[in-house]
Amino acid sequence: MAPPWYNLAQTVGLVAGADGDLVDLGGLANVVVVHSAKPGFVRALYRAGAWLVIDPGLLRGCLGLDRKPTPVSGAT
Repeated sequence: MAPPWYNLAQTVGLVAGADGDLVDLGGLANVVVVHSAKPGFVRALYRAGAWLVIDPGLLRGCLGLDRKPTPVSGAT
């Protein structure tokens, strides 16, 4: 998440400045999904101006969503 006043071009520029790849757009211009296998990427995002960096896999757990559906015994 970039600062709230960032437009999409500024947000994408922030990611590029951290040497990351854009994966998807969020619902707001300052929210994007990015990826990089480079060590220190999260730190680089913060140095480039990111306000918040969240691991989407961990976020699913915070929301109570399972990574894989769990079969329910006896369900019809």
